[in-house]
Amino acid sequence: GLARRAAAALKFHRLVQAVELSLIVVLAALWDALSGGLAATRVLMVACVVVAVLQTVLHLVSILASRRLS
Repeated sequence: GLARRAAAALKFHRLVQAVELSLIVVLAALWDALSGGLAATRVLMVACVVVAVLQTVLHLVSILASRRLS
């Protein structure tokens, strides 16, 4: 419960949702096109992987800590 409330308060989970991520991808692509590199895309990929892994771990913890499991 605590992890779920913390994740909802931080709203970091929104980074990997479809609409928000699409907008961020467009911004990263524009930045990369203007700068001539791939730095923004690489940072975005790392951030998405970190958020997805953290979400997966927190989801597993919430399932294992659930009272309905026992």
